[in-house]
Amino acid sequence: MGRSATMGALFSSWEAAASRFGEEDLLKSVRADICDTDDVLNAVREEMSALSPAGRDLLMVRSVETPTHFKWCLAGGEHRGLRVWLHTYKPWIPGEDRHAASIHDHRYSFVSAVLAGELRERRWRIHEGRITAAGDHRRPSGETYAIAHSEIHSLGAVAPGTATLLVQAPAAKPFSTVYDPASRQEKAKHFDLAHTFTHLPLLTP
Repeated sequence: MGRSATMGALFSSWEAAASRFGEEDLLKSVRADICDTDDVLNAVREEMSALSPAGRDLLMVRSVETPTHFKWCLAGGEHRGLRVWLHTYKPWIPGEDRHAASIHDHRYSFVSAVLAGELRERRWRIHEGRITAAGDHRRPSGETYAIAHSEIHSLGAVAPGTATLLVQAPAAKPFSTVYDPASRQEKAKHFDLAHTFTHLPLLTP
């Protein structure tokens, strides 16, 4: 990410790449653009600090609070489209009852850049119908990594003050899957809002 690049300009180039190339090439392009995490952090600080009152209000409307972190939507307005998030983590409480700590996959592939702090991530794989651990990873400040929508992972610990920039590729499926750590089998599927809306009982006469 060059000094003259803005998050908006990068987002536009990623949207163009998403429409022209496959997901793998998109993720490679994103990863190359945000590999200088100090540069990315400075750009995010500058752009968020310069928001007008109306811009801040729009940011609040588009952003989400989860039990483990705040998801600040920096770019992207389509529910299943390309989106850019700043994740700022709350004090971490160990346990697998919250989604980030659960064993899960995602509706979309993404690239994450650790801008501050550190997190520990575990990858999982399905072997003979059961989930088994496939490797632990320490993700310190300055690291970028990618996760495909078909990959399964969980967060084991997050250091105080951790923040990540997450670039979310267009959704590949309408649901994510959570796995039970005791039985090591599928526990539940969580469908997105677009799918849920079309199946609302209230809308059926």
